[in-house]
Amino acid sequence: MLQTATARVEHQDRPVSMAEPAIETPVRSGPLFALALGTFAIGTEGFMIAAILPAISGDLSVSIGAAGLLVTVFSLVYALSSPLLTALTARVERRTLLMASLGAFILTNLVAAIVPGYATLIVARVLIAMAAGLFVPNANALAGAIVHPSRRGRALAIVNGGIIVAVAVSVPLGALVGAHLGWRATFVGVAALSSIALAILALKLPRDLAVSAPSRLRERLAIIGERRSLTVLLTTTIWAIGAYTVYTYISPFLFFSAGSSPAAAGLVLTLLGTAAIGGVTLGGLANDHFGARKAQAAPCR
Repeated sequence: MLQTATARVEHQDRPVSMAEPAIETPVRSGPLFALALGTFAIGTEGFMIAAILPAISGDLSVSIGAAGLLVTVFSLVYALSSPLLTALTARVERRTLLMASLGAFILTNLVAAIVPGYATLIVARVLIAMAAGLFVPNANALAGAIVHPSRRGRALAIVNGGIIVAVAVSVPLGALVGAHLGWRATFVGVAALSSIALAILALKLPRDLAVSAPSRLRERLAIIGERRSLTVLLTTTIWAIGAYTVYTYISPFLFFSAGSSPAAAGLVLTLLGTAAIGGVTLGGLANDHFGARKAQAAPCR
């Protein structure tokens, strides 16, 4: 969240002029969509939990609230470990780092599929969050660096769009797989999907990615001291808490309140994700055309 907000702050005051110099790089849209495929795989893992929460609760003999902690633990570890791990790996070549983090994500999902109980599943989710927290911010940083400054909003929208598309596509798929093959099979499916993403990234990402990044944690956290950054971080935090608290428990809520099946809950989340895709696309275009401040203020008028 911090890294994404930082990228937004850099372009908050005005749209970037086409006259600004472009970064010399042969990279175009191909790597952006490859990075989006990686975030799609990560988003799939995170959002599938909402559809299979009742199944996990019943199989592991824990309450719905305890099963929901799988999401809470993932989110907290992701938020806390992401800036630390990114700073510690600042000297690692970007392509290598992206590939290694996605590879670790694949392995930890396979671990989650075979763990014997609730406690070990929590540990697996911690490891998954650490891998995801290393991949996503670096994918966002790379997306903003390999395009012309006037197209950074759209580049970030493409990469982050992978996560949004996961809401629309992966949740009903996860509900379907979970209903017929069991909730453990969903983690295997995510590992398989991530393997495809890893193979495509290996083909699409060039080997000479010269992307600079702050090497010290203090430099990365310094953004919090900026007034503009605090506004963006606060807005993002409030939005995320409101959206994902409800999102996590939407499947058991629909089951107990309306008797809806996991597949029906998946359909509801698909509609939510489809609307979010439109919002992310329009948001990226508006950011580049009008500037972030006007784009953020428009829906509130």
